Order: sequence, then C-alpha cells, then structure tokens
Amino acid sequence: MTGIGTVLADDPELTVRLIDDISKQPVRIVVDSKARIPLDTKLITDKTAKTIVAVLETASPEKIAALQ
Repeated sequence: MTGIGTVLADDPELTVRLIDDISKQPVRIVVDSKARIPLDTKLITDKTAKTIVAVLETASPEKIAALQ
C-alpha cells in the first residue's frame, strides 16, 4: 500500500521480486483521492499484480473510467 506522493516521486512496482507466479503476488493498493496517478505508471501498465486505486467520489469520472 502506498500513497500518490510515492507513486509520483518514485514510480514503484510494489511487487515481490522472487515470485514468478503472478497469482501469488500481493494486491497493490494506491491511495489517490483525486485520481492523479499517471496512466503510464508501472502500477497501471504492468500486469504483474492486481492493483487497486482508492479514489474519492469527487475524482474525475473520465480518469476513473480510464483506470478501470
């Protein structure tokens, strides 16, 4: 679990490097109230693990749709 500040600063993967089986990777969670996460970040583009981006109802509906 991480916040949007870390994602914007570091573009982390938040995966376990020693696990080859994707189904055994932990779920990645990003707390991002305004849905500011870039669509080209590793958490969004790689399919290494399930990723949940927690946003508020006031976040951009277009950005939420793009994330889904």
